[in-house]
This record gives sequence, C-alpha cells and structure tokens, in this order.
Amino acid sequence: MERSLSPRQYQHRLPFFATVVSDQQARINGYTPAIMEQEIAFAKAGGLDYWAFLLYETNSPMSQALSLYLGSPRQNDVRFCAVAYTHTIQRESARIVGLMAKPNYVKVDGGRPLFFAFRVTQEWIRMWGGPEKAKALFDGIRSAAVAAGCGNPYLVAMNDSVSEGNTIAKLIGADAISAYAMPGDGGKNGTSYVGLMQVARRFWEKAAEAGTQVVPLAMAG
Repeated sequence: MERSLSPRQYQHRLPFFATVVSDQQARINGYTPAIMEQEIAFAKAGGLDYWAFLLYETNSPMSQALSLYLGSPRQNDVRFCAVAYTHTIQRESARIVGLMAKPNYVKVDGGRPLFFAFRVTQEWIRMWGGPEKAKALFDGIRSAAVAAGCGNPYLVAMNDSVSEGNTIAKLIGADAISAYAMPGDGGKNGTSYVGLMQVARRFWEKAAEAGTQVVPLAMAG
C-alpha cells in the first residue's frame, strides 16, 4: 500500500493516519490503540453495525487489527464477526468458537453467530478428505458453538460466483452465500465505481434468480 499510494498524485487517497514524507514517499502504520479507537469512532459515526475480520494465525502481523480491536475499551461501539480462512477453519476451530462467545460478536436470525467461510473451493474439500469430511469439519464447529452456548452459527459460503457459492454451500451445509469481492469488467485498465456497482448488483440478481439466501456485498474498490 505504501508503494501504491506514495506517488504525489495518489496521496489524497492515503488513510488519515498516514505520514507524508515527500512527494514520492508516504508511511502507513495503523497499528496503534489510539488509531484503532479513532477507526471505531469513525465507523460508529458512519453507521456501520459490525466489522468482519478475516482470521489469520494469532502470531501473524495480519492479526494485529483484530487484537487491537478486542483490546479497545470502545469495542462494543461496533460489533464484529469472523471470516475464516481455509487454514484457520481446520486448525483453529476452538479460537473461532471463543470469538463467537464474546458479547459483541454479531448474532443474526434469532441469535445465531454470523460466520463466513472464505473461498472454500473443491480443491480444499479434496484436501480435507472429500465432501463428507469437509461437512464434518463445519458440523464440528457448529456443535462446539452450540455446546459453548453461542448458538447455531449462521454459516455463509464466501465465493467468487453464485454458482460456485451454491455448490460449496450445499457441500459444507452453509445457510447462505456471499463474496469477498467481485472483479470488475475493466481488465488491466481497472473499473469505475459505477462499474463496480453494476458488478455487485448482478451478483445480487443472480442470487435472487437462484432462490439463494445471500449476504449482499457492495464494493468500494
């Protein structure tokens, strides 16, 4: 991100906590408690109900944002839920259930913890030992969450198309589909925000035509 946003013509897109060093250099470091509290305040003021954190291993630098959020005295101002990467689904089910047990974890559909499965593919299902073992993996998380008093997770298969999402959802027992982001139509030249809106809307429409429960997405970039 520093490389992308350092040239002067892109510096207007820097986040509020960035430091401009020169016309060709910027520094971006958002990992402080004060910045996290400001992020929460901005999100609350903007009307956001919750954040969905993509889970990485606890010792990964990519987990710093979640750690800062969970350590913030303002965390209850904006709730959160988990987007489980394929590695963490298999290795860290206990951690996932522990997050679901927190009072500010998002609950939907009558008290069910919202839980996204990030880009589970046919290849991952084969690596897990086939459809039955893949289903058992998610059933295990469901059972553990219910046993912990969290409720039956509302599982969302997050894939790159409606057809793939529906296929994966049936295999893992998901309640709905969604997507992390949809590619624009502009190829190497990029896509306008209007174009991104149209791509997202087509995803909604295809899901509706298929009669699928869907968590819609709207992309900012």
